[in-house]
Amino acid sequence: MVSGATIFAIIFEMIFVLALATVMCIVIKKKYKTSLPLFFIGGATFFVFAMILERILHSVVMLTGAMEKLQANIWLYALYGGLAAGIFEEVGRYVVLTVVRSVCVKKNWKAMEKPYNALMFGAGHGGFEAVLLIFSAMINNMLFAVLINTGRTEWLLSQIPEAQQGTYIQAFETLKTAGSYVFYLGCLERVSAVILHIGFSALVWTAVTKKKGLLLPAAILLHALVDGVMVVLSSKGINNFLLEGIILVMALISTAVCLTVWKKSCFSSSASISD
Repeated sequence: MVSGATIFAIIFEMIFVLALATVMCIVIKKKYKTSLPLFFIGGATFFVFAMILERILHSVVMLTGAMEKLQANIWLYALYGGLAAGIFEEVGRYVVLTVVRSVCVKKNWKAMEKPYNALMFGAGHGGFEAVLLIFSAMINNMLFAVLINTGRTEWLLSQIPEAQQGTYIQAFETLKTAGSYVFYLGCLERVSAVILHIGFSALVWTAVTKKKGLLLPAAILLHALVDGVMVVLSSKGINNFLLEGIILVMALISTAVCLTVWKKSCFSSSASISD
């Protein structure tokens, strides 16, 4: 059976990620008078470059059999995963913001002249990631919890190919034994991820608007470093609370560096910070 506390935690995480994305959008728009379309453009950037293009790469790597070799060596796997995420997401930001900048010039849209829109773009990227990944996962968890508690797991297993049944059985067991705290920690993990997306977006925004091309590879490498470290730490069986604490600290430090560069470059004159 899946406990009531676990079911409550699953529902809480679902509500949390929706509230996180919504509140970020409202607060940043209201406080900095930012452009709402950039929130959705940031979300679309994540969907296209991370959910579609990056996953195509992973599928190709799996088909070639290289993924098993990479997973056999945690350091290579961390390097691959970190670089894949860094390249697709940061190049994606760069490409999209470059296009948006071009459109702004043609349409006389002032969005790219307002540095705070970098925060709105990053909030959209991170907010959509939270909703698309976590909300959908929690819906699956709720469905599994209902099937487990009503004794209908055998019915579900009978509907899927035998080769995939082991994955579902493992998911059932994990859900039954997982403490509710795991889902609350998932909320903290999303906060760390959103913080990182805002920081990386600010750095790439600076690369585009101030024509500082070297900031793009810097964003890629910093993204790869953070993701790679998370992969390695996760494989070491570190206490979940400690792991999420380390991830949060890395997110805060990385974002502080990114925002420092952004502020120094984009707020160098009164004209650049006008609303």
